[in-house]
Amino acid sequence: MRLDRTISLLLASITRRYTNGKIPILMYHSVSPVVKSMKHPYFCTEITPGTFELHLNYLAENGYTVKPLSELANMTDKTGRAGSRNVIITFDDGYQDFFEYALPLLKKYKMPATMFIPAGLIDKGDCELEGRRLMSWEQIRECCKQGIEIGSHSHTHRVLVDLSSDDLAAELCNSKVLLEEKLNTEITSFAYPYKFPEENKRFVMQLCKMLEMNGYKFGVTTRIGLFKYGNCTLQMKRLPVNEFDDILLYRAKLNGNYNWMYALQYILKMFRSVINSN
Repeated sequence: MRLDRTISLLLASITRRYTNGKIPILMYHSVSPVVKSMKHPYFCTEITPGTFELHLNYLAENGYTVKPLSELANMTDKTGRAGSRNVIITFDDGYQDFFEYALPLLKKYKMPATMFIPAGLIDKGDCELEGRRLMSWEQIRECCKQGIEIGSHSHTHRVLVDLSSDDLAAELCNSKVLLEEKLNTEITSFAYPYKFPEENKRFVMQLCKMLEMNGYKFGVTTRIGLFKYGNCTLQMKRLPVNEFDDILLYRAKLNGNYNWMYALQYILKMFRSVINSN
């Protein structure tokens, strides 16, 4: 039995939608006909084109408006009442399978997305990340022409919390500079690679300060939940989505019934932090 699905669907059955103007920011990674992951469904970062289309079709048929991350400020007001049917689709890593499978579907449904690119890895060597081929600069430029917004996913996709201050600054700055040079567009969004170390308050403060200094306006993480007015826009929560999200679970996530997972996620992070410090 998949516990996170069971609890989320139970919550969905006994509660109303309680998004109250909160905005789901969906987090996808790889779109491929074959899901190779042998991990627990929670940790899967793959989705087939068929399931991805089911998700897009659900958004289209249920009155959702999909917008790029850069329009976030236009989706909310000070009361938090705006944007109850707005949703943001994001993709991390810039895999070539996005170009092959996801882009045509987004174009079919006339939906934008925001793609986060590890700029320093593009067109370098075998141009792969975690065993999957990355898009080329030519393909990324074509994505831009098709309405895909591009953001930074650091320069070389390193574990940023393990870096020195100078190396961290380089990862944020070099990626932005290269993306703007190659794509001739302003880059204002950033996606933190790997799990977000929110338990390390000093690092988070340093990261947010450096993001601001480098001209980033939006930052997304792997923290689970919905975005709401008043949240820090440099460490926003997202909803992980993958092949194992059927429509019932997908709807539950959109409606806020998966938010309970954040508390568990945070407790586990704090527990590991305590263990590692001893």
